[in-house]
Amino acid sequence: ALETHPAIDRARDEARHLAESLQLECLAQMVCDDEILILARAGRPRRFEFLPRVAQRLPLVPPIGAALCAWADEPTKQRWLDQLGPLPEGDMARISEAIDGIRSRGFDVGLETPTRKEIADLLARNAHEGKPSELEPMLTKLFTILAYEDNQIVGSIDQEKLYSVNYVMAPVVNIHGEAQVCLTVLGFDAPLSGKQVQEIG
Repeated sequence: ALETHPAIDRARDEARHLAESLQLECLAQMVCDDEILILARAGRPRRFEFLPRVAQRLPLVPPIGAALCAWADEPTKQRWLDQLGPLPEGDMARISEAIDGIRSRGFDVGLETPTRKEIADLLARNAHEGKPSELEPMLTKLFTILAYEDNQIVGSIDQEKLYSVNYVMAPVVNIHGEAQVCLTVLGFDAPLSGKQVQEIG
């Protein structure tokens, strides 16, 4: 990956800088086929929960990777959405509105939900047990459940509102609308105001 994408070196430097300046954890990621590949991690975990390891792969299943797909062409975006199967009109509208919000502000904000905690627990097992194949269907199922929850900031950010944030994710997009790499900040131990979310984004 480093030989093919020299921008990764820059992303690793930026991950270290963000982790240091924000005193949080930071990941650098990229899309590799139909998965998200963890390229780098920086910062010391502030919470007793899972932080993905370098070279770990995560399924690119909605809503995971919304920031990586927000600038993609319509066929690519549709293939990503189609993994969920038929969606009720309200859920599809919410996901579409969330993608529009990502495009307008330039970054995605994932909110804490019970399902996210289950995913973290399963990923921790995945990391320690060498990615056994029996865990993968469970992980995909949890990602699908997550798609039906209010798991992202949809629309504009209310500067005064408090948000229970799981991550802030910003992609670096090339002129073809492809996300080359993505930086994700994690490890928030208290709710953030909309103003703080905006500043971090």
